[in-house]
Amino acid sequence: MVVLAACRRCFAVRVFRGFYRGEVAGLVLVDPTSEDLTIHIHNHIELFRPAVLLLHRVMDEVGFMRLLKPDSGPPTGGFTDEEWRTLSILNGKPQSLVGEGKEPQTWINGEQARAAGALGDIPVIVLSAGIQDMEEDPKLDHNRVLKVELQHQLAALSPRGVQRIVNSGHRMRFDSPASVVAAIQEVLEMVRNPGPQ
Repeated sequence: MVVLAACRRCFAVRVFRGFYRGEVAGLVLVDPTSEDLTIHIHNHIELFRPAVLLLHRVMDEVGFMRLLKPDSGPPTGGFTDEEWRTLSILNGKPQSLVGEGKEPQTWINGEQARAAGALGDIPVIVLSAGIQDMEEDPKLDHNRVLKVELQHQLAALSPRGVQRIVNSGHRMRFDSPASVVAAIQEVLEMVRNPGPQ
C-alpha cells in the first residue's frame, strides 16, 4: 500500500507505518508538519474542551456558524463547481467542527509519530511548499527555513526518502494537484521496480 497524507495527518500515517510495517510500501507526505514544530502550535487547555464543544453545538443550532463561515470562493485545483460546493458544505458541517474539537492535541500526535521511529527502507517523497502563505495555523510558517529543514529531516527517515520543493502554498492538493499526482506515480514506480538493493 502507498499512503498519501497531508499536513498533520502525516503523524497518523507514520504511526500506522510503525505498527504495521509490512502494510505500507511507500509514502507521499504533502507539506507535512514535523513533531519538532508542534511546540509552536497553540494547544487549548483541556479543561475548556467540553465548554468549547458545547458552544459549537449551540452556535450551530441557532445558525450562527453559517453566518461566520466565509465564502469559499471559486473552485480551485480542478474541482467542478458542484464538487467545490459539496466540499465547502462538508467542511462547514457541525460534525466537522465538533470532530476537530475532539482530536487529541497536536503535540500528542507528534510525539506518537516520533515514537514510531524511522520509516525503514521504503520510498518516501516529501513535498514542501515553495511559497510562504497563511496555513491552517499561521504560527507554523513564521520560521519557514526551519519548517523546510524539518521536512527534509522527515524525508531522511528513509534511506530512499527525497524532498521536493513545489511552487505552491500549503494547500498544495488544490494549488498544484499535478505535483501530488506525479509524486504518487513516482513512489508507485519505485515500489513496483525497486532496482538493485
